[in-house]
Amino acid sequence: MAPDGVVGDGRYELRGVLGRNSMSEVRDGWDLKLSRPVAIKLLYSGVDDPLLLEARVDAQPTGRHVVVVHDLGQHDGLPFIVMERLPGVSLADCMARGPLAPEFVEVVLDGVLDALAEAHSAGVLHRDIKPANILFTARGEAKLADFRVAEMLDVAYFTAEGMASKTATEADDLYAVGVVGYEALTGRRPSAQQPGVLTLLRPDVPPGLAAVIEQAIAGEPAQRIYPADEMRAALLGS
Repeated sequence: MAPDGVVGDGRYELRGVLGRNSMSEVRDGWDLKLSRPVAIKLLYSGVDDPLLLEARVDAQPTGRHVVVVHDLGQHDGLPFIVMERLPGVSLADCMARGPLAPEFVEVVLDGVLDALAEAHSAGVLHRDIKPANILFTARGEAKLADFRVAEMLDVAYFTAEGMASKTATEADDLYAVGVVGYEALTGRRPSAQQPGVLTLLRPDVPPGLAAVIEQAIAGEPAQRIYPADEMRAALLGS
């Protein structure tokens, strides 16, 4: 854990801790040069090679539904990433209060799929889509964070075949979107072997929305919806 102070040759002031896990901590920060709030992710020792991390950050998409990365640097030999400062509310926070309204979930998934369609077209995978990585702007617009930054994956949102091969694909990202949608609507994660009929748990979910999510998490990979723009088109058509 980094102490309070400044990083980036004195440009960024470190403030309170916003979040922490085994790989990193995210600090509230202030850009002293541009006089604006930022979020600063400090990566722990051994998490990632600085040069590889730089290449990943450089490849990150820049669409309206992606958390903006402003800068990258090192502090006491450890890499840090400077990002736009959002209010701090994630989809995980929303889900902690219980199942969410179908209309809200549909809008969130649309934003996530918009980000993924842009990323996948550029050959970039996210690899760690989960509720905690879906953040909201002050206006309530969903933004996807941590493109290609995390090395450790949350297996609850990853396909069985992806875990077996240890190789992520675009299909894994879309499967994760389906799992997030299912969990956001029902309050539980689907079974990998038998996902179940979503509308039996939430009869008020529109059939079109339920069908898109169920297809995304189908037990057989060949039955899943793909690619991202096709899944988004199906969602908007629901």
